[in-house]
Parts: sequence; structure tokens; C-alpha cells
Amino acid sequence: MRPRRGRTGSRSRRPRWPGGTRPAGWLPRRLPSPVRAQIGLTPKHAARLVRFDHAARLLAEGRSAAVVAADSGYADQSHLHRDVVAFAGMTPAAMAVTPFLAVDDVAWPDAVSPARA
Repeated sequence: MRPRRGRTGSRSRRPRWPGGTRPAGWLPRRLPSPVRAQIGLTPKHAARLVRFDHAARLLAEGRSAAVVAADSGYADQSHLHRDVVAFAGMTPAAMAVTPFLAVDDVAWPDAVSPARA
């Protein structure tokens, strides 16, 4: 299947807005500015952190790195490994056995830690 082309014949790289309509005043190239001003991160970096947080919780539950990568939305296990090393400074295997992740009921109040199970 060929990529969809716009009126000029080039590939359209514009993001799709939910419902097909763009909120008034929001241009795709201007989105990072207010997000960065509010949370101090670009939207992409914030999304990487949210995905990493989900993966860290699953690793702390004892799931394998391959399953965690698939369930957390990573393309493959090497991309999970890259983010874990970048954000935590350790490998996924080391993160899975790190005790402080298993008892963090402040960050993950709904999770059952192995110590309490």
C-alpha cells in the first residue's frame, strides 16, 4: 500500500487529531512549547518517561523483559533496554531484582508488592 499523498504530491507528516478536528489555535509545530513550559519536558520525552514507568512496574512484578517490552509499547526488547539504561542506569535484569521498586506503594498504589503478597 502506497503512502497517502497531499495536494503537492509530498507525503503528509501532519499528526492526526482525535475526531478529525484540530483545536482552535493549536498548530502541530507549536505543541511542544506550552507542554515544555508546563512540565519542563518535550511531549516526546514525557511520553518516553510514562512508557518507562509502566515498564519498570512490570519488571518489578517479575515479568520477562521481552513480555514487558511488548506490553509497554516498545518496538522490541533492545528499545526497552535503551530506555532502562538511560533513565535508571541499569539493565532490565538488574531493575527486575532491585528491591526498592517492589515496595514503592507511593508511586504505584494499586500494585501489590512481593513483600506484601
